Amino acid sequence: MKLQFSILTTILFLALSNLPVQAQENAPFSRSVLNYISSEDSRNIYYAIFYLSEKAEELSYDSKQKVEKLTRFFQYENAFRTSQSGDEEKDQYFQRYQDRKTLLEDLTKSSRSFNDERGKIAATHLLDLVVTIDPHFVEAAYEREKLFINDNTRLAWNGLSKAKGTSSRLPGGMVAASGGVFEVDFSIMSGVATGSAVGGLAKSQSLIKGLLVQELSGSQFAGEASQMNATVLGKSSGSSMSVKFNQKVGEMMTDAVGKMMSFLKSRHGTLPEGVQVELSFEEQYIPKDGPSAGVACTLMLDALLKGHEYSPGFAVTGALDEKGAVGGVGGVDGKIRGAISRNCEMVAIPSENERVIQDLLILEGPANLAKIQIVEIETYDDALQVAKKHDTRDEEVKKAIETFREVQAVLNRPGGLAYINNRQVQSKLRSVLQVLPNHLSAKYLLLKGMGRDPGNLTLLGSVQAIDRNAAPLINALREGDFDIQDRLRKDSFAETMSALTRLRPLLDERTRPCADAIVTYSGYVRVAINNPPRSPSARNQLINNLRSSGRDVGTQYDQLFKRPDVKAELMIDDEDE
Repeated sequence: MKLQFSILTTILFLALSNLPVQAQENAPFSRSVLNYISSEDSRNIYYAIFYLSEKAEELSYDSKQKVEKLTRFFQYENAFRTSQSGDEEKDQYFQRYQDRKTLLEDLTKSSRSFNDERGKIAATHLLDLVVTIDPHFVEAAYEREKLFINDNTRLAWNGLSKAKGTSSRLPGGMVAASGGVFEVDFSIMSGVATGSAVGGLAKSQSLIKGLLVQELSGSQFAGEASQMNATVLGKSSGSSMSVKFNQKVGEMMTDAVGKMMSFLKSRHGTLPEGVQVELSFEEQYIPKDGPSAGVACTLMLDALLKGHEYSPGFAVTGALDEKGAVGGVGGVDGKIRGAISRNCEMVAIPSENERVIQDLLILEGPANLAKIQIVEIETYDDALQVAKKHDTRDEEVKKAIETFREVQAVLNRPGGLAYINNRQVQSKLRSVLQVLPNHLSAKYLLLKGMGRDPGNLTLLGSVQAIDRNAAPLINALREGDFDIQDRLRKDSFAETMSALTRLRPLLDERTRPCADAIVTYSGYVRVAINNPPRSPSARNQLINNLRSSGRDVGTQYDQLFKRPDVKAELMIDDEDE
């Protein structure tokens, strides 16, 4: 069967050539249009919406309406028809889309193939359809939000039209000229309010990046900037505003929801009644607990209430109490690395975690501080100030952020870190700190450039650094496994001894006895691996030395954590010992 000429192909051809397209029913495509429509992305769009139009009875009312409008928008005359490849290809796609996740992924991926202004407007509507079908599909919501923010696209479903020759009237958004030439008026899709929000809310969806972490062995943390999404599911009469997660979460995270709702009610006086909001994470299948998403979730809920738009390059971590105070969290160093790997521009961390930046500077140098703008936050308002979309930030804050970008442009080029001592660079860092004294990247880069950077790790940083470097030996010790040759690589003891020896001058002096005890233990391990005794008596002696030195490691750690100053600094309760 021949593929009827479609508005989709017209749009795509116009996007490529900006030339009018002449077509009549059953007329052959021009060669360039044929080549483009046969691409994988175009076929995915074509058949995914075709499939949805065929299965419309399985969709919600809202989804069905949007599918019908997209069907009209993307296809000239009738609803989707089979391609030139015939029914066999259609059947293959129908089989492929039995898995709804694949269908939504195809639409989301294909939306990125539209690069011109008109195409991005079409992509925005495709992505909005995906989010309507599955509000938990965070990737699509994030892509749609990027188009809203970066390309100023807007949703205008009433502007999606049928072409000339169909049974219904042609809406004003599309003009049919004679001779089969179609021109689409895309201007109606600019500056239109995004979607329709439930009563009492400014938006029906908001997104932000939250910083999550998974603890690994040896006090190491794998951090990630996870796209988070708050979606209004609907409204019911006679009930208070409710918030839930789209996956099972731990008790601490559940408690955090109660605190954020108390804060928002105190901040705004009242909350819309009956509104049901769902919070989702990009990684839905990873268990989550803890209070560290409190600030991120509150920012999303506040955006629903007040219409805030946040920078897609911003990420945040921190607990939040009922008064809007931000509390410290764990794994901040890993979270910062995760934000850098996700190409975030700015990350906000609790003020209580500032000293983590000191440890990062000592252990890893200034490179990561130059890659991302790290700010500390004490209150919710501190977070809101820097989270906003850049052109909605306060002018002074915008200028400070832009000034730091200028510093980044210098420091991040090859060999650029040498300019950290440059007076002009330091002058710019000072100007950033005058406006944003909580800008930790500027603060610690300036200290480094002035030769006033910290000389020692924090107490917590010292404990974690020892544990990370001695992880293979400590794990063997904790498990009571002294079959050293099977447990350890032959270079593990050398790596541990060398790393701890280099690290020792940087450690908090209170932790040095722990490091020394591990080095002693490593020495006996070295003998066991390189020169294992042959006689039973010598072997027994070595085993006794291993056990004795191992017990000394435990003794040193016990003594460290029983010190009142250490307990206070690390916030160790007696019941935690």
